[in-house]
Amino acid sequence: MDYWMPPIVLDLASAIRSLVRYRDLRHALPRNDALRDAYVGETVYVVANGPSLLNFGPKNLFGRRVIVMNHFELANWKFEVDIVAHCIGEPFDSPAWEDPTSSIFGTDARSYWLHISALRDPAVSRCATSKPLHFTHSTIKPGLWSGGRIDLTRPTLGYQTTAQLAICVALHMGFSTIYLVGFNHDWLCTRGHSPHFYVDSADVPPADLSRFTYKQMIDISARMWSFYYALDRSARSVGARVINLSEPSFLDVFPTGPALAAKLTQEGPAQ
Repeated sequence: MDYWMPPIVLDLASAIRSLVRYRDLRHALPRNDALRDAYVGETVYVVANGPSLLNFGPKNLFGRRVIVMNHFELANWKFEVDIVAHCIGEPFDSPAWEDPTSSIFGTDARSYWLHISALRDPAVSRCATSKPLHFTHSTIKPGLWSGGRIDLTRPTLGYQTTAQLAICVALHMGFSTIYLVGFNHDWLCTRGHSPHFYVDSADVPPADLSRFTYKQMIDISARMWSFYYALDRSARSVGARVINLSEPSFLDVFPTGPALAAKLTQEGPAQ
């Protein structure tokens, strides 16, 4: 199908299929309006799970607003930062889905963001009674994306990784400066396992990439980069700056800021 059908046809079919599959769950989207542009003009750090975060220095995030993801509850400094959003991006029907309740109850975030399909998990629905859960219908492929602003109250740009969902949430919330830390994105030069900045365990092991051939990893990375370019267009459309402070990092879509990262490190934690 990928060979014979034009990409735009496949992307349209995927979007229509998603709109039909989750039409009964879209009632959850208007709740996201409460956080739209809630932080206009402010700065946030999007904390990915790559080990380069340790080079930046977690202490330099203390007291700052952050958006975190997945198993951030394993970070022993999780209560030293102001978590405005904790993103858990796997769809409920994905083979990689796992019960997110330990992550949700393991941090004290102002909001938690999941794929709309997570509403079909009874455990997630129970969390909603005590935690501020939000859901996104992220479905539009980069080739169909207009490049306009991210509005999570309606079907919007899709994502391939939770890190991309986190940037979508930052743009929806109106942050004007979005710093990226822990974005190694070095899978094409480090085969096998992809470690995290926190200590991996038997319950939460490092990501196993050894099942993919190198050609498959090239294709996966190419698709991932296409989503980042779409995010860059959306950020520029609203005048937001996305700056990658991760070092080392192969994510070259956004401006890199090693000098700025050093300056922030010298300044120390926020007061």
